Amino acid sequence: MIDFLLDPVLRAPLWGSTCLALAVSLIGVLLFVRRSTLVGETLSHASYPGVMVAIFFAPWIGLESIVLVFATLSALIGFWFIHLLREKLRVKEDSALCFVLATFFGMGTLLASVIQVIHPVLFRQVPVYLYGQAATMQDQHLYIYAVFACAVVLWIILCYRPLLVGSFDRNFIYSPHQRFMRSAIDVSLLIFVALAVVMGMRSLGIILLSALMIAPPIAARQFTHRLPRMFILSGAFGMLSGFVGTLLSLSGLPTGPCIVLVASSLALLSLLFAPQNGVIFRLIRISLFRSRIRQENVLKALWCKKIPRAPWWVWWVLARKGWIDSQHQLTETGRRQGARIVRLHRLWEAYLVYSLGMGRDQVHQNAEDMEHLLTPQLEQELEQLLAHPEFDPHAQPIPSREQVYA
Repeated sequence: MIDFLLDPVLRAPLWGSTCLALAVSLIGVLLFVRRSTLVGETLSHASYPGVMVAIFFAPWIGLESIVLVFATLSALIGFWFIHLLREKLRVKEDSALCFVLATFFGMGTLLASVIQVIHPVLFRQVPVYLYGQAATMQDQHLYIYAVFACAVVLWIILCYRPLLVGSFDRNFIYSPHQRFMRSAIDVSLLIFVALAVVMGMRSLGIILLSALMIAPPIAARQFTHRLPRMFILSGAFGMLSGFVGTLLSLSGLPTGPCIVLVASSLALLSLLFAPQNGVIFRLIRISLFRSRIRQENVLKALWCKKIPRAPWWVWWVLARKGWIDSQHQLTETGRRQGARIVRLHRLWEAYLVYSLGMGRDQVHQNAEDMEHLLTPQLEQELEQLLAHPEFDPHAQPIPSREQVYA
């Protein structure tokens, strides 16, 4: 396995794409928390005219080196236009990004139509920079991507506090005495974004690179609410995407799309199956909560000497828990559970009427909802606030604590 991973032909595409994916996914976290994910897409499209202009000089200078220079200049010019529109002309950020994206990509497309006639041979190499061609990467690309990934990690570690403040407390960072910090943070971030776009052309391509700035942070966000963990998880998802995507491309598939599809799949799976925020687990929690509400409503009705209507499975669950017997009558445990729901309902009605001054005929439905949500701590606070009431506003007795917790 080690010989396979260090194979002279495989190691540059495999580990180079992995290092690049690490750097791009870490930068993507900052764009994600700032709600500026379109910046990566904009700067990637802004570098397209630079690629086209570089082809004019390619017959006299090596294509790859000149492409990197002109693509970087084009991306920085795009960044300058974004800054001009946003800061000087007071254009909203999303509008400025969309304007620069469409304008620069249109310029690149126009230049491509001209170059297709003037340099048809060199024009055939343009798709390499649009969609990537990691399979032809060499060891020098690996070294460049490794250094870039280390630079991004070191920058985040050294500038973590300013980056944190600049991402979450914009009012502070935009105060007059913090103007230099604001400029330094914003400029350094966008420079790293531009560098990531330019360096990623060789492996992922201009069009696909922005997806790797978005998908890993989306996946990481589903598992944590803390920024340091989000950096770690996003970097891990990015590296996994680069590693697995490159291995999948060995079957003959293009590397860039494989990496993006792996990253997108990880983001989709995280959105579905993350324990706290995943759609599937949220649906399960909602289903369990609704089931609990039905069970508690049945217990409350039985405690009040009523015959409720409920699905068969509700009776089955209550019987399994030992709260009702075979005749659908409350057991001692079930009687205490029913008394607890009634107690919470009537305590909340008393709070709404006696503390908030609501009318007695307006509180029933609110109490129907809140009786399933009140915790023991809130129950104790309500009881102390109301001085241990014995009757609710409708003159119904409130079950005592002894009846419920004996």
